[in-house]
Amino acid sequence: MFNLGFGSVDGESMLVAFEIIDLVLVAALAGAVLLARREDTTGQMRTILTDGGRELKQALFDDEEGDN
Repeated sequence: MFNLGFGSVDGESMLVAFEIIDLVLVAALAGAVLLARREDTTGQMRTILTDGGRELKQALFDDEEGDN
């Protein structure tokens, strides 16, 4: 129709590459979540609480609010 050669299409290798990247990213996300959890003295899992960087922002910019 558009004068294209209908030879073999190398789309499967690209799909395999995307699937491998997907698996690596999912594994990295699962590892990050696993490392972000800590056990307390009773053996229960607790998530790490953060301040969202407010203390660092206040220290760097002398920002009184720390929200923005």
